[in-house]
Amino acid sequence: MAYYKEKKISKVFRKKAIWLTVFFIMLALSGTIAVITYYGQEVGSFVVGVSDDAFNGGLSLSKTSNFEVKGPRLVGDSISDVHPISLLDIYTDKVLQTDGTYISNSGNYIGFTFYLKNEGSLSCNVDVTMTISRATHYLDRACWVWIFEGEDDVTGTIYKKEDTIAYGYSDYSDYTFKNFVDDEVVMQSSIVYFKPQEIKKYSIILWLEGEDPDCTDVGEYSVKSGLIRFSMRFDIISEDAFDNPNKEGEV
Repeated sequence: MAYYKEKKISKVFRKKAIWLTVFFIMLALSGTIAVITYYGQEVGSFVVGVSDDAFNGGLSLSKTSNFEVKGPRLVGDSISDVHPISLLDIYTDKVLQTDGTYISNSGNYIGFTFYLKNEGSLSCNVDVTMTISRATHYLDRACWVWIFEGEDDVTGTIYKKEDTIAYGYSDYSDYTFKNFVDDEVVMQSSIVYFKPQEIKKYSIILWLEGEDPDCTDVGEYSVKSGLIRFSMRFDIISEDAFDNPNKEGEV
């Protein structure tokens, strides 16, 4: 594994590591959920929040599934001095088993697990969309996003921008990949009939993928010192679910 990692990543980053800062800002039903920012040598914070309207409407957030501590906002940690890594170097089990922020021993990737709960009295459908709100220095080409939606999702889906240079990723054939929907939208999914008292678990892992041919710190398209921000929206899309009590509890 050490030889593999050194051989593969050195092909892309031969001289310098990219300094990485990650922070998540504002998780909201009709606003921004996640923000990930990579600066030069800056260190940011990690915040997840729910809008006042969403919180008052019965949706709440917690770092733990028992919701012993809950509220409209969660605050985690950040990392810096990060090297590009291989997908094979990521231990997803540790992320999934750690509530809140997980930082790898190497410090080269960060995960965050949180929970969304419907504490209201009616079911609803929720549309989930993650978008890129800002990207500089072509960092959107190199940053990969691994999303696990729900307690039973142990494999997750890896989202990445379509490569500008064709590459096979033969060592990654066992993983589920999807390209970003377009230049701005990373992914779209739905929570169908989010029932009263139901809890939805989310785990997100972020890293710079060293195998990605677009992950380079040289030339015109260098991602060095770039910045990228992601926004995830949770929007209620089925108002009739609130009006029809017969739909409550359906799955």
